[in-house]
Amino acid sequence: AFQHRAIKPSLQLLLSVYSKPFYSDLLLPAGRLREQRNGAQRADAIIFTKCTDHYTPLSWKNKTIFYSKIVYQNPTVDKPVYGFSGLADNSTFKNHLAVKYDLAGFKAYPDHFSFKQKDLDDLITLAGSATLVCTEKDWIKIKHLKGQESVKHITIFHTIEGASDFIPWLKKHLN
Repeated sequence: AFQHRAIKPSLQLLLSVYSKPFYSDLLLPAGRLREQRNGAQRADAIIFTKCTDHYTPLSWKNKTIFYSKIVYQNPTVDKPVYGFSGLADNSTFKNHLAVKYDLAGFKAYPDHFSFKQKDLDDLITLAGSATLVCTEKDWIKIKHLKGQESVKHITIFHTIEGASDFIPWLKKHLN
């Protein structure tokens, strides 16, 4: 809701992907920004998301900065996996599967993809003897389909680095 000025929030947090910070981006259609970079001045804090384990702190105009990381809850799988996801950026999930498992293949779908029975049937064929693995977000969309019982899913969490600093800061600014 950051762009919706009619909403009068008590606190504004701007999230920006660490590897592609908003201040290095351009307005649509050349980039991904929906408003000019200086709109970030309205933020009470900036959270840089998808940080690696060894990130270098960033700064922007004396704003309070926090960092978040992705945490995966991985199922145990003994054989190769065939991954699929319908995320805004499927490459992050694909890369995780390649590091954690023996990745036999991967199929990327558009964000918010609505899976049909034929899509799952095609994935089962593509996977062959590999175990199908998807995000929990995508598993919710296939759990009513025939064959879903053979699909493993990974729950993805986002954690705030330095939560012992973030929670008190958040409480202070919400009061």
